[in-house]
Amino acid sequence: SAVAGAATAPFAAAHFNILSSYGLLANLLAVPVMGSLVIPCAVLALCLLPFGLEGIALWVMEQGLRFILAVAERVSDLPGAVRPIPTPPDVVLPLLALGARFVILYIGAAGHRALGAVPVAFALAIWPLAERPMVLVAASGGLVGVLTEDGRALSRARGDGFVAGIWLENDGDRGSQADAAARPIWREGQTRAVSMDWQGMRLWHGTGRVAAREAEDACARHDILVVNVPDQDVWPGWEPAQRAGMDWLAAGAPGFEAPAESCLLLSPQALRATGSVALSHGKDGLDLQTARQAQGARLWSDRRVRQAWGYRAVR
Repeated sequence: SAVAGAATAPFAAAHFNILSSYGLLANLLAVPVMGSLVIPCAVLALCLLPFGLEGIALWVMEQGLRFILAVAERVSDLPGAVRPIPTPPDVVLPLLALGARFVILYIGAAGHRALGAVPVAFALAIWPLAERPMVLVAASGGLVGVLTEDGRALSRARGDGFVAGIWLENDGDRGSQADAAARPIWREGQTRAVSMDWQGMRLWHGTGRVAAREAEDACARHDILVVNVPDQDVWPGWEPAQRAGMDWLAAGAPGFEAPAESCLLLSPQALRATGSVALSHGKDGLDLQTARQAQGARLWSDRRVRQAWGYRAVR
Protein backbone atom coordinates (compact mmCIF):
# COMPACT_ATOMS: atom_id res chain seq x y z
CA SER A 1 0.00 0.00 0.00
CA ALA A 2 2.80 2.42 0.83
CA VAL A 3 4.62 1.76 -2.44
CA ALA A 4 1.47 1.99 -4.53
CA GLY A 5 0.37 5.15 -2.74
CA ALA A 6 3.73 6.83 -3.25
CA ALA A 7 3.72 5.89 -6.93
CA THR A 8 0.23 7.18 -7.68
CA ALA A 9 0.07 10.18 -5.34
CA PRO A 10 1.88 12.64 -7.68
CA PHE A 11 -0.40 11.75 -10.59
CA ALA A 12 -3.53 12.01 -8.46
CA ALA A 13 -2.37 15.35 -7.08
CA ALA A 14 -1.59 16.70 -10.56
CA HIS A 15 -4.87 15.64 -12.15
CA PHE A 16 -7.31 15.99 -9.24
CA ASN A 17 -5.50 18.75 -7.28
CA ILE A 18 -5.78 16.96 -3.93
CA LEU A 19 -3.37 14.97 -1.80
CA SER A 20 -4.74 12.35 0.61
CA SER A 21 -2.62 12.50 3.76
CA TYR A 22 -4.00 9.34 5.34
CA GLY A 23 -4.54 7.12 2.31
CA LEU A 24 -2.19 4.48 3.71
CA LEU A 25 -4.12 4.31 6.99
CA ALA A 26 -7.43 3.92 5.16
CA ASN A 27 -6.02 1.20 2.89
CA LEU A 28 -4.55 -0.80 5.78
CA LEU A 29 -7.98 -0.87 7.42
CA ALA A 30 -10.19 -1.34 4.37
CA VAL A 31 -8.24 -3.49 1.89
CA PRO A 32 -8.04 -6.62 4.11
CA VAL A 33 -11.82 -6.52 4.61
CA MET A 34 -12.35 -6.11 0.88
CA GLY A 35 -10.09 -9.05 0.00
CA SER A 36 -11.07 -11.48 2.77
CA LEU A 37 -14.77 -10.71 3.18
CA VAL A 38 -16.45 -8.61 0.49
CA ILE A 39 -15.07 -10.24 -2.67
CA PRO A 40 -15.38 -13.87 -1.43
CA CYS A 41 -18.98 -13.20 -0.35
CA ALA A 42 -19.73 -11.73 -3.79
CA VAL A 43 -18.50 -14.97 -5.41
CA LEU A 44 -20.40 -17.05 -2.87
CA ALA A 45 -23.60 -15.11 -3.57
CA LEU A 46 -23.25 -15.88 -7.26
CA CYS A 47 -22.83 -19.58 -6.52
CA LEU A 48 -25.87 -19.62 -4.22
CA LEU A 49 -28.05 -17.64 -6.63
CA PRO A 50 -29.51 -20.73 -8.44
CA PHE A 51 -30.71 -22.08 -5.08
CA GLY A 52 -32.24 -18.82 -3.88
CA LEU A 53 -29.80 -18.63 -0.93
CA GLU A 54 -27.74 -15.64 -2.06
CA GLY A 55 -29.28 -13.40 0.60
CA ILE A 56 -27.03 -14.79 3.36
CA ALA A 57 -23.81 -14.03 1.44
CA LEU A 58 -25.08 -10.64 0.36
CA TRP A 59 -25.87 -9.69 3.97
CA VAL A 60 -22.31 -10.53 5.06
CA MET A 61 -20.99 -8.63 2.04
CA GLU A 62 -23.09 -5.62 3.05
CA GLN A 63 -21.52 -5.54 6.52
CA GLY A 64 -18.06 -5.47 4.98
CA LEU A 65 -19.00 -2.63 2.65
CA ARG A 66 -20.51 -0.68 5.54
CA PHE A 67 -17.24 -1.06 7.44
CA ILE A 68 -15.23 0.20 4.44
CA LEU A 69 -17.51 3.21 4.04
CA ALA A 70 -17.23 3.97 7.76
CA VAL A 71 -13.43 3.88 7.52
CA ALA A 72 -13.49 6.22 4.54
CA GLU A 73 -15.79 8.64 6.37
CA ARG A 74 -13.79 8.64 9.61
CA VAL A 75 -10.41 9.02 7.90
CA SER A 76 -11.63 11.81 5.62
CA ASP A 77 -12.85 13.72 8.70
CA LEU A 78 -9.37 13.78 10.25
CA PRO A 79 -7.70 17.24 10.30
CA GLY A 80 -5.67 17.79 7.15
CA ALA A 81 -6.90 14.57 5.55
CA VAL A 82 -7.18 16.24 2.13
CA ARG A 83 -4.79 18.96 1.04
CA PRO A 84 -5.37 21.16 -2.02
CA ILE A 85 -2.54 21.06 -4.57
CA PRO A 86 -2.10 23.53 -7.46
CA THR A 87 -1.66 22.22 -10.99
CA PRO A 88 2.07 21.64 -11.61
CA PRO A 89 4.10 22.83 -14.62
CA ASP A 90 3.84 20.52 -17.62
CA VAL A 91 7.37 19.20 -17.18
CA VAL A 92 6.83 17.88 -13.64
CA LEU A 93 5.07 14.56 -14.34
CA PRO A 94 7.44 13.50 -17.17
CA LEU A 95 10.44 14.21 -14.94
CA LEU A 96 8.90 12.26 -12.06
CA ALA A 97 8.04 9.30 -14.28
CA LEU A 98 11.42 9.12 -16.02
CA GLY A 99 13.37 9.47 -12.79
CA ALA A 100 11.33 6.86 -10.93
CA ARG A 101 11.50 4.42 -13.86
CA PHE A 102 15.29 4.75 -13.90
CA VAL A 103 15.54 4.05 -10.16
CA ILE A 104 13.31 0.97 -10.47
CA LEU A 105 14.52 -0.55 -13.73
CA TYR A 106 18.24 0.26 -13.85
CA ILE A 107 20.46 -2.76 -13.31
CA GLY A 108 23.85 -1.78 -12.05
CA ALA A 109 25.63 -0.03 -9.22
CA ALA A 110 23.40 1.41 -6.52
CA GLY A 111 25.12 4.76 -6.85
CA HIS A 112 24.24 4.96 -10.53
CA ARG A 113 20.65 4.00 -9.81
CA ALA A 114 20.40 6.84 -7.33
CA LEU A 115 20.94 9.30 -10.20
CA GLY A 116 17.28 8.77 -11.06
CA ALA A 117 16.39 10.60 -7.87
CA VAL A 118 17.82 13.84 -9.29
CA PRO A 119 15.01 14.53 -11.80
CA VAL A 120 12.47 13.40 -9.20
CA ALA A 121 13.82 15.90 -6.67
CA PHE A 122 13.98 18.63 -9.30
CA ALA A 123 10.36 17.98 -10.34
CA LEU A 124 9.15 18.18 -6.75
CA ALA A 125 11.15 21.37 -6.22
CA ILE A 126 9.63 23.22 -9.17
CA TRP A 127 6.07 22.02 -8.51
CA PRO A 128 5.28 24.92 -6.11
CA LEU A 129 6.71 27.38 -8.65
CA ALA A 130 3.87 26.82 -11.11
CA GLU A 131 2.41 30.12 -12.30
CA ARG A 132 -1.35 30.34 -12.63
CA PRO A 133 -2.95 32.85 -15.05
CA MET A 134 -3.65 36.18 -13.40
CA VAL A 135 -6.98 36.72 -15.19
CA LEU A 136 -9.21 34.00 -16.67
CA VAL A 137 -12.24 34.57 -18.89
CA ALA A 138 -14.72 31.73 -19.40
CA ALA A 139 -15.58 30.70 -22.96
CA SER A 140 -19.20 31.72 -22.35
CA GLY A 141 -18.24 35.23 -21.27
CA GLY A 142 -20.23 34.60 -18.11
CA LEU A 143 -17.40 34.44 -15.59
CA VAL A 144 -14.09 36.19 -14.94
CA GLY A 145 -11.56 35.22 -12.27
CA VAL A 146 -8.68 37.37 -10.99
CA LEU A 147 -5.86 35.89 -8.93
CA THR A 148 -5.27 37.81 -5.70
CA GLU A 149 -3.25 37.27 -2.54
CA ASP A 150 -6.34 35.69 -0.96
CA GLY A 151 -7.01 33.40 -3.92
CA ARG A 152 -8.91 33.82 -7.17
CA ALA A 153 -11.72 36.37 -6.94
CA LEU A 154 -14.65 35.48 -9.19
CA SER A 155 -16.98 38.02 -10.76
CA ARG A 156 -20.16 36.03 -9.97
CA ALA A 157 -21.30 33.85 -7.08
CA ARG A 158 -23.49 31.74 -9.37
CA GLY A 159 -23.38 30.66 -12.99
CA ASP A 160 -20.70 28.76 -14.92
CA GLY A 161 -20.24 26.63 -11.81
CA PHE A 162 -18.32 23.87 -13.58
CA VAL A 163 -15.79 26.36 -14.94
CA ALA A 164 -15.45 28.03 -11.54
CA GLY A 165 -14.78 24.68 -9.88
CA ILE A 166 -12.07 23.78 -12.39
CA TRP A 167 -10.36 27.15 -11.98
CA LEU A 168 -10.33 26.90 -8.18
CA GLU A 169 -9.16 23.28 -8.22
CA ASN A 170 -6.26 24.10 -10.55
CA ASP A 171 -5.32 26.98 -8.25
CA GLY A 172 -5.22 24.55 -5.31
CA ASP A 173 -8.16 26.40 -3.76
CA ARG A 174 -10.75 24.40 -1.76
CA GLY A 175 -13.17 27.31 -1.49
CA SER A 176 -16.58 27.39 -3.15
CA GLN A 177 -17.64 29.71 -5.95
CA ALA A 178 -19.57 31.83 -3.46
CA ASP A 179 -16.47 32.12 -1.25
CA ALA A 180 -14.35 33.15 -4.23
CA ALA A 181 -16.94 35.73 -5.33
CA ALA A 182 -16.89 37.29 -1.86
CA ARG A 183 -13.19 38.14 -2.09
CA PRO A 184 -12.94 41.94 -2.33
CA ILE A 185 -11.68 43.19 -5.69
CA TRP A 186 -14.78 43.65 -7.84
CA ARG A 187 -16.85 46.83 -7.72
CA GLU A 188 -20.57 46.50 -8.38
CA GLY A 189 -22.24 48.67 -11.03
CA GLN A 190 -25.77 49.94 -11.35
CA THR A 191 -26.94 46.78 -13.15
CA ARG A 192 -25.59 43.22 -13.32
CA ALA A 193 -22.09 44.46 -14.02
CA VAL A 194 -18.86 44.55 -12.03
CA SER A 195 -15.49 46.14 -12.69
CA MET A 196 -11.99 46.16 -11.27
CA ASP A 197 -8.51 47.60 -11.84
CA TRP A 198 -5.74 45.16 -12.63
CA GLN A 199 -2.10 46.23 -13.10
CA GLY A 200 -3.05 49.48 -14.80
CA MET A 201 -5.81 47.86 -16.87
CA ARG A 202 -9.50 48.49 -16.23
CA LEU A 203 -11.74 45.45 -16.76
CA TRP A 204 -15.56 45.48 -16.90
CA HIS A 205 -17.77 42.37 -16.83
CA GLY A 206 -21.46 42.54 -17.65
CA THR A 207 -23.97 39.70 -17.80
CA GLY A 208 -27.38 39.81 -19.40
CA ARG A 209 -28.95 42.28 -21.80
CA VAL A 210 -29.63 44.82 -19.07
CA ALA A 211 -25.95 45.08 -18.19
CA ALA A 212 -25.00 45.08 -21.88
CA ARG A 213 -26.79 48.40 -22.28
CA GLU A 214 -24.03 49.96 -20.16
CA ALA A 215 -21.28 48.46 -22.32
CA GLU A 216 -20.98 51.35 -24.76
CA ASP A 217 -20.46 53.83 -21.93
CA ALA A 218 -18.19 51.38 -20.10
CA CYS A 219 -15.98 51.09 -23.18
CA ALA A 220 -14.97 54.73 -22.79
CA ARG A 221 -13.86 54.13 -19.20
CA HIS A 222 -12.37 50.60 -19.38
CA ASP A 223 -9.72 48.79 -21.39
CA ILE A 224 -11.32 45.33 -21.50
CA LEU A 225 -15.01 44.45 -21.73
CA VAL A 226 -16.36 40.93 -21.15
CA VAL A 227 -20.01 40.18 -21.91
CA ASN A 228 -22.10 37.03 -22.27
CA VAL A 229 -24.59 38.39 -24.82
CA PRO A 230 -24.28 38.67 -28.64
CA ASP A 231 -22.36 41.59 -30.10
CA GLN A 232 -25.52 43.08 -31.61
CA ASP A 233 -26.97 43.50 -28.12
CA VAL A 234 -23.89 45.47 -27.09
CA TRP A 235 -23.45 47.71 -30.13
CA PRO A 236 -26.23 47.29 -32.71
CA GLY A 237 -24.68 47.54 -36.17
CA TRP A 238 -21.16 48.19 -34.92
CA GLU A 239 -18.09 47.60 -37.06
CA PRO A 240 -14.77 46.32 -35.64
CA ALA A 241 -12.01 48.89 -35.58
CA GLN A 242 -9.39 46.13 -35.48
CA ARG A 243 -9.37 42.38 -36.01
CA ALA A 244 -6.54 40.21 -34.73
CA GLY A 245 -5.92 36.90 -36.46
CA MET A 246 -4.15 33.71 -35.49
CA ASP A 247 -0.69 35.15 -36.24
CA TRP A 248 -1.18 37.81 -33.57
CA LEU A 249 -2.58 35.28 -31.10
CA ALA A 250 0.13 32.70 -31.81
CA ALA A 251 2.76 35.34 -31.06
CA GLY A 252 1.34 35.67 -27.56
CA ALA A 253 -0.71 38.76 -28.47
CA PRO A 254 2.11 41.09 -27.40
CA GLY A 255 1.72 44.76 -26.83
CA PHE A 256 -2.03 45.33 -26.87
CA GLU A 257 -2.79 48.82 -25.64
CA ALA A 258 -6.30 50.16 -25.89
CA PRO A 259 -6.39 53.17 -28.24
CA ALA A 260 -8.19 56.30 -27.22
CA GLU A 261 -11.92 55.81 -26.74
CA SER A 262 -11.73 52.11 -27.55
CA CYS A 263 -11.64 48.83 -25.66
CA LEU A 264 -11.00 45.13 -26.16
CA LEU A 265 -14.33 43.31 -26.42
CA LEU A 266 -14.54 39.65 -25.37
CA SER A 267 -18.02 38.47 -26.31
CA PRO A 268 -19.51 35.01 -26.96
CA GLN A 269 -19.01 35.59 -30.68
CA ALA A 270 -15.30 36.22 -30.14
CA LEU A 271 -14.85 33.54 -27.48
CA ARG A 272 -16.51 30.94 -29.69
CA ALA A 273 -13.49 31.24 -31.96
CA THR A 274 -10.84 31.37 -29.25
CA GLY A 275 -12.21 29.42 -26.29
CA SER A 276 -11.46 30.62 -22.78
CA VAL A 277 -8.83 33.35 -22.44
CA ALA A 278 -5.97 33.91 -20.01
CA LEU A 279 -4.64 37.43 -19.57
CA SER A 280 -1.31 38.49 -18.18
CA HIS A 281 0.67 41.71 -18.09
CA GLY A 282 3.72 41.42 -20.36
CA LYS A 283 6.66 43.72 -21.01
CA ASP A 284 5.03 45.31 -24.05
CA GLY A 285 1.46 45.47 -22.79
CA LEU A 286 -1.32 42.94 -22.45
CA ASP A 287 -0.52 39.30 -23.24
CA LEU A 288 -3.37 36.97 -24.14
CA GLN A 289 -3.37 33.20 -24.40
CA THR A 290 -6.39 31.29 -25.65
CA ALA A 291 -7.59 27.74 -25.20
CA ARG A 292 -7.52 27.42 -28.99
CA GLN A 293 -3.79 28.14 -28.96
CA ALA A 294 -3.22 25.41 -26.40
CA GLN A 295 -5.33 22.67 -27.99
CA GLY A 296 -5.38 23.69 -31.65
CA ALA A 297 -8.35 23.65 -34.01
CA ARG A 298 -9.93 20.38 -35.09
CA LEU A 299 -10.51 19.56 -38.75
CA TRP A 300 -14.26 19.54 -38.11
CA SER A 301 -14.25 22.92 -36.33
CA ASP A 302 -16.16 25.83 -37.76
CA ARG A 303 -14.19 27.93 -40.24
CA ARG A 304 -14.35 30.93 -37.94
CA VAL A 305 -12.87 28.81 -35.16
CA ARG A 306 -10.02 27.66 -37.38
CA GLN A 307 -9.21 31.23 -38.33
CA ALA A 308 -9.59 32.42 -34.71
CA TRP A 309 -10.63 35.91 -35.77
CA GLY A 310 -12.38 36.72 -32.54
CA TYR A 311 -10.23 39.43 -30.90
CA ARG A 312 -11.28 42.96 -31.65
CA ALA A 313 -10.72 46.46 -30.43
CA VAL A 314 -13.94 48.39 -30.99
CA ARG A 315 -14.76 52.08 -31.01
